[in-house]
Amino acid sequence: MRTVTDSKGRVTISVPADWDVFSIGANLLAGQLKKDVPEDLFSMIVAMAPSASEHLPALTVVTIKFPGEASAKALASAALGGVPTQGISALGYNVVQEGTTKIAGHQAYFMYATKTLASGDALVTAGHLPAGQSVYMVFALFGEGGIGIFATGYTLNDPARVRMDFATISRILETVRFTAKPSARASAPLPTVGGSTPAVAPR
Repeated sequence: MRTVTDSKGRVTISVPADWDVFSIGANLLAGQLKKDVPEDLFSMIVAMAPSASEHLPALTVVTIKFPGEASAKALASAALGGVPTQGISALGYNVVQEGTTKIAGHQAYFMYATKTLASGDALVTAGHLPAGQSVYMVFALFGEGGIGIFATGYTLNDPARVRMDFATISRILETVRFTAKPSARASAPLPTVGGSTPAVAPR
């Protein structure tokens, strides 16, 4: 395992030594959606297994500043809508399970879901998987001291792969450590989930 940090130095995670890791800042994440987004608003770590062309399992960890402490369920409602399961379902996900748990010592909200990839999904456009492939994923939200985490892990929707890959994803999530508190300057609502696919071990 090796330890990596996000572009803002807010959190660290430990990933398998042979995984590919990218740290992305607010400008690239925001793209054309919000040109005036503060540069220190949010960041993302993308970690992917180097297996063949599919690069699965994979995990994204988005950090975002928010005003004050917030419960895991409140973070989920802000990011996914007042009823998170409905918000996810409306985007084409099939919700398998939701609930609360502890991740890295923090109270967290999680949701497992499956999705059949469409031609415009990121995993398809990046060439990792074909359209029509079913993936299994988990969304997990938790926070500390004004920093929220929206983590997403995913792999192929195959029972053997889910058992094996989500054990790895869960082990990585347990290594999350908050390393910095946000400044008092900019804060904003959590971003909502779009068409891309952003985990804890399935029960």
